[in-house]
Amino acid sequence: MRDLVLRNGIRIKASELVFTFSRSSGPGGQNVNKLSTKVLLRFDAAKSASLTGAQKEMVLGRAGGRARETGEIAVVSEKTRSRQANIEDAVRKLRKILEVALTPARKRTATKPTKASKARRIEFKKKRGIRKGFRARPGDAGE
Repeated sequence: MRDLVLRNGIRIKASELVFTFSRSSGPGGQNVNKLSTKVLLRFDAAKSASLTGAQKEMVLGRAGGRARETGEIAVVSEKTRSRQANIEDAVRKLRKILEVALTPARKRTATKPTKASKARRIEFKKKRGIRKGFRARPGDAGE
């Protein structure tokens, strides 16, 4: 297994990725009963030497349900009947999770409503007020 290189240049050592294999569910004939093709890929982000402290916080904060309380990210793949193909799929999933988590959030640029949108809003409020005024009973208006 080679190191995992992310789009933003971060390199995660192959020794930090732990693969566990088990029997896969679903169709597959006799192979389901005798071959362990399901892959569980675990990456301990909290203890990773490849990530900085800020990157660890970003990954664990954005990994969602895939991150365990221990700081470990788990990815499962049992898409194919081939162990190697499932390993590649699990690594691809982990790469996607890490790249999305390590992408910095864009700064929001404050915008002002246009004069036309303010005018539309005021006009809508006036019309709604008139409409609600028609619902009042005669004589209730001044109280």
